[in-house]
This record gives sequence, C-alpha cells and structure tokens, in this order.
Amino acid sequence: MPDDSIDHRRPSNGDLYARLDRIEDKLDRRLNTLDDKVDDVSSRLDHMEGGIAMLKWLGPTGVVAVIFAVARSSGIV
Repeated sequence: MPDDSIDHRRPSNGDLYARLDRIEDKLDRRLNTLDDKVDDVSSRLDHMEGGIAMLKWLGPTGVVAVIFAVARSSGIV
C-alpha cells in the first residue's frame, strides 16, 4: 500500500525555471562581487605602477633631490 503522505508529483517546468532563476541570481551576485574585487586590485596596481613610473621619470638624482627637499622643509637638514 503506497504512503499517501509523500508527494510523488514531478516538479513542473515553472518550478524548475524558478529554481534556475534563483541559481542564476546567486551566480550574478557572486560575479558582481568578484568583479568589484578585481576592479579594486586593478586600481591599486595602477596606483603603484604610477608611483614607480614617477620614480623612473625622476631618476636617481631626482629622487635624492626630492628626499633632500623634504628633509630640508621639515628642518632635518
């Protein structure tokens, strides 16, 4: 004798589409979060590369001159 308390019906197409929509929404949220993190890292990398490019542009003599100017303005030299 079958147990009538268990629902043996197959899920409808609407149920499946609703589940797929929820899964897709979760994936979209995770991808958006990942995109934001990648953008933050990329921004920091661009900032660091800009600083390194400035040091390369100044050259060793320019870097020493900047350090000397900062030390002189703060009263160390």
